[in-house]
Amino acid sequence: MRDCGTAAPPTCACTTGLATGANLLSVFDGKDGSTPDCKISASEIAKSPFTAGLLGPDICSTTTCNSPEALSLGIQVQTVKAVFPTM
Repeated sequence: MRDCGTAAPPTCACTTGLATGANLLSVFDGKDGSTPDCKISASEIAKSPFTAGLLGPDICSTTTCNSPEALSLGIQVQTVKAVFPTM
């Protein structure tokens, strides 16, 4: 609502220069099979190809897996050596 109003698609009255609202609408609005309406619903986020690509299953957790059913996740950890003086 900050960047775009509720006007009719395809422009949705998005403010020029504030691309965030227009970008989000282009990625999610109507991507769940519904008609684009210048609003983003939870269903549109869940069923978006963008979200499915990021949060969809991508690995098998068993050796007899026919299709991925688990999500891989990578976390970077950095450690530093520390020395604490004795009291």
